[in-house]
Amino acid sequence: MKKIYLITTLIVIAYSSFASSNIYTNENSSEVRFIKNNKRLPDEVYQKQLREQTSWKNFIASHGTWYVTFNEENAKPHRAFGKPIATSGADAQARALNFITSQLTDFGVPITDLVFKSAPKSSKHEVAHFSQKYNGLDILFSSVMIKMALNTHEVLTFGLDCYNDITISTTPTLSMDDAKIAAKLGVTGTIENVTVMPALKILPIPSDKKNNYKLVYEVNVESTQDNMPAKFYTLVDANTGEVLYRTDRVDHFANVDLNVSGTIYPTNPYGASPAPYPMSYIKVTANGVDNFADVNGYVGLTNTSSVSSIIPLEGKYAKMVTGPSGTVSPTISPTLNLGNNNVSFGSTATIRHLSAYYHTNIAHDFMKTWPVFQNFASLDIPLKVRIDRTDGTCNAFFDGQATNFYTTAGGCFALSLASDVVYHEYGHAISNYYYQDNGTIFENGGLGEGYSDVWGLSITKNPILGIGFSNTDPNGFVRRYDINKKVYPQDIVGEVHADGEIICGAWYDTYLNLGFTSWTLVDQIFTDSWVDLPNGPNGTEGMVYTDVLIAALNADDNDNDITNGTPNDVAITNAFALHGITLLSNAYVVHDQIRTSAAAVSIPTLVSVSLFYPWALANASIFYKINNSATWNQVTMTPNFITASDIDYNADIPAQPAGTIIPYYIALVTTTGVQSPVLPKGASLISEPHLPYYILVGYNKVITEDFEDSGVNWIIDPDVLDDASTGMWEIGAPVGSYVNTSDTNSIVQTGRDHTINGYYCAVTQNASGTTTAFSTYDIDNGHTTLESPSFDLTPYNNPAISYYRWYSNEKGANPRNDNFNIRISNDGGLNWVQVERTNIPDEDWKQYAFKVSDYVTPSANVKVRFYASDSTIIGLNLDGGSIVEAAVDDFEIYEVDITSSIHKTELNTLSLSTFPNPAKDELVVYFETKNPEPTTVSINNNLGQSIFSQKINSPLTGKNKLKINLNEMPAGVYQLQVLSASAKQSKKISIVK
Repeated sequence: MKKIYLITTLIVIAYSSFASSNIYTNENSSEVRFIKNNKRLPDEVYQKQLREQTSWKNFIASHGTWYVTFNEENAKPHRAFGKPIATSGADAQARALNFITSQLTDFGVPITDLVFKSAPKSSKHEVAHFSQKYNGLDILFSSVMIKMALNTHEVLTFGLDCYNDITISTTPTLSMDDAKIAAKLGVTGTIENVTVMPALKILPIPSDKKNNYKLVYEVNVESTQDNMPAKFYTLVDANTGEVLYRTDRVDHFANVDLNVSGTIYPTNPYGASPAPYPMSYIKVTANGVDNFADVNGYVGLTNTSSVSSIIPLEGKYAKMVTGPSGTVSPTISPTLNLGNNNVSFGSTATIRHLSAYYHTNIAHDFMKTWPVFQNFASLDIPLKVRIDRTDGTCNAFFDGQATNFYTTAGGCFALSLASDVVYHEYGHAISNYYYQDNGTIFENGGLGEGYSDVWGLSITKNPILGIGFSNTDPNGFVRRYDINKKVYPQDIVGEVHADGEIICGAWYDTYLNLGFTSWTLVDQIFTDSWVDLPNGPNGTEGMVYTDVLIAALNADDNDNDITNGTPNDVAITNAFALHGITLLSNAYVVHDQIRTSAAAVSIPTLVSVSLFYPWALANASIFYKINNSATWNQVTMTPNFITASDIDYNADIPAQPAGTIIPYYIALVTTTGVQSPVLPKGASLISEPHLPYYILVGYNKVITEDFEDSGVNWIIDPDVLDDASTGMWEIGAPVGSYVNTSDTNSIVQTGRDHTINGYYCAVTQNASGTTTAFSTYDIDNGHTTLESPSFDLTPYNNPAISYYRWYSNEKGANPRNDNFNIRISNDGGLNWVQVERTNIPDEDWKQYAFKVSDYVTPSANVKVRFYASDSTIIGLNLDGGSIVEAAVDDFEIYEVDITSSIHKTELNTLSLSTFPNPAKDELVVYFETKNPEPTTVSINNNLGQSIFSQKINSPLTGKNKLKINLNEMPAGVYQLQVLSASAKQSKKISIVK
């Protein structure tokens, strides 16, 4: 499938482009990340162990109420905050060091290896930032931060991403020349220049509760890819030559009175008509002396007679040049007479030059209105702005030294004509230069793209970004924030522009929550939060975005204690929560789905919760509804506090009659009323909700199709009309496909079926192997149909159907524009009624359950069809271009059990216990069953994959004991499950090494 690259710009990792009518994004194929799981959540079992360390217990014993998220690799606090702690010293550096040496000694901070970098100030805070060296070499991504109140100098927050267990040699076995060769491997396009930094560095790589430390060369590889410039910052193992990290750091979006103006587009080519506007701060040279205009384009000269002048399109804060290598600005040379002179740039500068010059100055002046940036001088320079580049189309980017804009071509206007694109690109310059001024590199691409969008929205006060990029569609845009909110973690896709929509959306919704006249307040909070320098390598967006929320609350606070609330905490936390970012985002919630229940009895529901910031939690709740009702009912659960951070909850869903289907989900509810996190994820969304859990009340399973017999009687392409060129349905063992084979979170097609101890399912064309490109065998250029056999449902009173499905449509060029369609027929396929139509990707096995009579009258000839498409299905207009994969498994038919009201629920038929937990070498499992039927004991990882399974054909009716050898199993948190035909029980276990 052909990839189309477009969007507004980029920061630090990828670039984006614009194209006609639709916007697409695509991961850079040359990128390499050492963070493989960009949706990873903290291991709450281990976090609990770290909170129970002597070091943390001693700290809170001395300082009272403090909250912490630990860096699980170095076992030190990543972010800790709480009641203010006094410190002393002559300046921020001294005060921070005093705090570290007097209060943090138990954490083993390598104080002699710390290097002071900066102490930026906001209107309320000063933050001392340090990095770390090892044997004189910089440790990449090391950070010690101490945040203090500006007025009292008390410590409010600290973070210790530093290391004291490094023991590697600092002598490389690989030469610098060899590092150059290694850095080029895997880079596509034309390589133009390769440079190696002379100083070696140390790279910590997270690896199962520890770091692996690598001696690395920093190498910059400059290339051209698809007519787009790329500057790859590359980390090469100085001993093996392996490329450990590669990211693109091109960021893709007097007496003689003189008034200088130019004709510009005030907003974009579809907005207000071109008009003269002042060329602020422009340079005017007269008699060999440089003079600069004021913000209104006015210059007063002291000459007493006429004087010749030279006026380039260059000023204090912008220098306009043409093309990829131009160095000279468009220039006019008017003679200036005594009195008033009104001079306008004419044919020497195009409207593209003039518009970009004007809006660059607007962005600079807007930045300078905020206290954080008033002493920030690095952008008080004539930043180079390159106009009318012809080596590409439909794009704009920041390359570290200049903002760049392509000329009109490829269906797009020159993006120099779109004011907010200019602001966005200037936002990248702010990020890069501000972080560099404070001793670090702005590294996280998603944060960078989102923050650049915030700058654009803040200036325009418009949630739609990039109107005017298309030269054929006046309604075309790049991104918009008033619809289709992006949510963490389900909308993290590993592409920086898409991931950036999550954090920008949080700031935009903060504005909405504060009221439609509140941009000034939002901008004050936004800019003040910069002093924390939230940062992290690509793939750590969950951590970074939570750090931003904490920084925002600190910026809003008025008494140096965010735990007792801030003036606007409800507006801020609710806005961030809409995008999955909460102080409970990293809570660990365990719940075993209830799939069936007896009728006329209440349904006990159990949830275990471990969390970092318990003060932010109001309650845990069950939300349920009855059959197809549109209304969710809430049941607040009863807590059982094991510790302040570890809570078991229970509640009953009210009894329902046989033949009821109960959709439900579990949510933690914050003190501000936000539901987050939610199990299953996305189920609570008002717009485009994901599937909830389902309970079938008073039903017995009567028919099962798990495809283990190769799906006998299921039909592929029943009407002989399927026209997809690849990706047709087949029955078999699924082969997983990934955007990045080393990153399990970039999965497209499942590599496992849903049936416990099963192998087969229905799947859209398997890849030839797990290394096959993810876009090779997906559904392309058409549709594919899977039809069930005919079922006679006339013997049943109230039949229901359940199935499990997998669906992916968010990867590739045109995400979320195709639909998965499920239909039912009661006349053998002559007429069809739609059961589901969804464009929501669920790259996991999800259940859907429904009563047949809600759609058709049960008959002797009922069939179900599953349609998946990458273009047009008959009667459906679906956009093409996505990477689409689907799968179906465990198709089941249920009938109401008239005796079910005397049965107990699944949860009451098995008891389960383990010892020890956590376990290291051996786990002993005890289970007791009332029904001596074959039982399977399994251990599953967080992807649902079984790493251990044993079937016990004849269990005892009393207590059964099973010993499991753990020596070959990796450390981690798992689900232990005991399953029989009539019952299931599971619990969380932890394996330690």
